[in-house]
Amino acid sequence: MRSGSAFDKLLERLVGGLLLFAVAWLTFWFAGVNPRESGVAFAAIGVAAVLWGVRIWAEPSHRFLLPPVTWAVAAFFLYAAWRSHRAPVPYWALQEVFLIAVCALTFFISLHNLHRQETAGWVVNGLLATGLLVAAYATIQCVQNSQKVLWATQPALYYKRFGGTFVNPTHLAAFLTLLSPLALSQALLGRGGAVPRIVAGYAALMMLGGIAVTMSRGGWLGAAAAVATI
Repeated sequence: MRSGSAFDKLLERLVGGLLLFAVAWLTFWFAGVNPRESGVAFAAIGVAAVLWGVRIWAEPSHRFLLPPVTWAVAAFFLYAAWRSHRAPVPYWALQEVFLIAVCALTFFISLHNLHRQETAGWVVNGLLATGLLVAAYATIQCVQNSQKVLWATQPALYYKRFGGTFVNPTHLAAFLTLLSPLALSQALLGRGGAVPRIVAGYAALMMLGGIAVTMSRGGWLGAAAAVATI
């Protein structure tokens, strides 16, 4: 099978779609705080891993990319696994190790399957759309002074702070801090036409507004530092 075959491209798109679905699902369902909702996203990541394996088997020219950051991710996972055996409550520690393992697996899948410009482009657009929607929802909560997170009542601990679909507003601030530099980069440095760049700029402004209404000082500092480095 020659490199760049139609089957290989299909597998790459399926992997990208599953990863994007997992991020969007966790974002819009209380950030995955409930095991049942997070299980759906984890299953999607697992299927993406299987498809990656099929891609490796079907495409002999598929290369493993091992930049220095991959060794840092692997070292952090090994350190977390080692520390879990020394934790006062091993059960909870092993759950955290499982989450770290899922994040590490997602990182490696993304690194090896989303480097083609076409696939990476629409996955990035999907992430920006996700950030735009959840930031817009947080802004609406602020305008309406709503204490509802979807259909649930927001904990009194976070009164006058607005986190969109995230129970903890600080988590929303961290999520948008990761996405807002990507949106600004698309708006200022993107190779697309004027309309996509304008939409990316609007998404960036909406995300910055979403960070503002979380009332997270760490989120404000992180967003300022991220914007300053662009």
